[in-house]
Amino acid sequence: GLRAARGVRIDSNYHGYWTMVSYPPGAQNNSHFLQGGLPWDGSWRLWITNSNGTTNLLDYNKNASNIVYWFSPASLANRLPIANSISGAVLTKTNNGLSISITSFTTWGDMRVTNQSSTFVAFRN
Repeated sequence: GLRAARGVRIDSNYHGYWTMVSYPPGAQNNSHFLQGGLPWDGSWRLWITNSNGTTNLLDYNKNASNIVYWFSPASLANRLPIANSISGAVLTKTNNGLSISITSFTTWGDMRVTNQSSTFVAFRN
C-alpha cells in the first residue's frame, strides 16, 4: 500500500479518454485510458514503487470521471475500480507523505450533489 511504498511519483503528463456511451465503464474495459504526451486535462497517474520491486499504478481519468488501480501495469485485466463519478482529484506529494483530495458527484433529476473528501497518507519508509 501507499504507507509502505518505497517511492511514489505523480505524473500529470496524461490526457484522459473515454469512448463509451453507458456509464460507468468497467475497470478492465479498454474504452477508458490515459495517453501521455498530450495537453494535460487534469488527469494523472500515480506510480507506486514497492519494496519488493513491483510497481502499481493509480490512474485518475478526468474524462471518464473515474479512478482505477493497477496491480500490474502490463495488463488491463489487472485494473480494479476505485471510484466513479469523480469530478476532481488532486494529489500533492510532500517529504512526509501524500495529500489526496477527491470530489465526487451524483445527479438526481435536475439536482447535482457534490462531496469533497481529503486525507493525508504518511509514509513509513
